[in-house]
Amino acid sequence: MRDKKERISILMLFIAAVIWGGGFVAGKLALDSLRPFSVLSYRFLLSSCLTFVVFHRRILGSRSLSIKAGIAIGLTQFLAISSQLTGLQYTTSAKQSFLCTAYVVIVPFIAFLTGSEKLTLKAVLAGLLSLSGIGLISLNTSSFSIAPGDWLSLGFALVFAIQIVLVRWFVTLGADPVALTFFQQLTAGFLALIMATITGCSLTTISTTTFLGLFYLVVLNTFVAFLLQNVAQKNIAGTTAALIISLQSVFGFLSSVVVFHEHLTVRFAIGGLLCFLAIVMDSVGTEKQKSTPEA
Repeated sequence: MRDKKERISILMLFIAAVIWGGGFVAGKLALDSLRPFSVLSYRFLLSSCLTFVVFHRRILGSRSLSIKAGIAIGLTQFLAISSQLTGLQYTTSAKQSFLCTAYVVIVPFIAFLTGSEKLTLKAVLAGLLSLSGIGLISLNTSSFSIAPGDWLSLGFALVFAIQIVLVRWFVTLGADPVALTFFQQLTAGFLALIMATITGCSLTTISTTTFLGLFYLVVLNTFVAFLLQNVAQKNIAGTTAALIISLQSVFGFLSSVVVFHEHLTVRFAIGGLLCFLAIVMDSVGTEKQKSTPEA
């Protein structure tokens, strides 16, 4: 049985998954009048400002570990989201919501290779079950092909898997999740701004549609959701976190249904059930896992 801290952490990640589900649509809206690096510049720099305003005392007292962790995770964040947002220009939000969640299968292997968690058959099977459910929800199997946008979305999955493992590793070493989040956002934001400047991306042409997408991305998708993720991962294993976060694809598809009028199907119901069963499989008989990272 999971203890109270773990249950609260699972709820926090579930809320983050709901928010990130809406982020697939918000990202599409934000691209209405801005290019990807411009969107990322606004998203991460504005969210870092918001984080500093709310938690400035805690951030100003940060230890070097939290700063270094934030910079490292900010780099992976920038690489992952750049790949995701660029790929979104060449694929649908529903299809990407499936491809991006391939990290649910990748995380157990990365965690094992880095020595932070044991590789269990249950974790691998749960990941595969979840991915099967996500595939039923999001993919049109009759027309599935690997296009450039698909490869970029899969690139996101690989880098985000690394990020999940890194967050778990750093917070169990003692990094402050709040300070880590601030430096993560700041690093990703500055890298995006540099790339926007180099590639000549406009930062001033903002339509109403783009503004609405940016507002969601800054306040909910980044400020709120990344705080929830980084705080929650101190108490649960990376493989479990990946399974819960993967539910973002379910909510991403629902968001696409509401905003872009995609259709609910029997496949969606079966896929959602498989995702739920994957989390149950991971939870049943699980004792609280202790991470043993090396410094």
